[in-house]
Amino acid sequence: MKWALNAKVKKVKLSLGGQWHSGLPYTDTAGTLEINELGAYIPQYEDPNERRLMPYFRMDFAAEYSWWTQNNTEYRINLGLLNITDQENVLGRRFRGELNSSGSPEINTINTYSLGFTPNIAFMIAW
Repeated sequence: MKWALNAKVKKVKLSLGGQWHSGLPYTDTAGTLEINELGAYIPQYEDPNERRLMPYFRMDFAAEYSWWTQNNTEYRINLGLLNITDQENVLGRRFRGELNSSGSPEINTINTYSLGFTPNIAFMIAW
């Protein structure tokens, strides 16, 4: 689900948007490892897509101020605030088999996260 609110007051544009979706499906490991012909540890998996990541939520804010000069040049300054709630969203999950510090094989879970709170600013000139 996505939503957005936009407003313009004189030379200022404001925008607030959000998105929510249920977590993506993923395939969990069965908790065991096999060794392939190259000696790599390969996790064994459960049935495909039986589990889901946590729900994803993000809200962003943007503001833009623009003005023209007498020589027909337009200036714009933009401020963007991504993920203003600083939500930690897991975008994906994968698994890797490897040896731990004591030399025993184990399964490591590798999560891919979205950006946390991220401010940005831009200045543009158009002539």
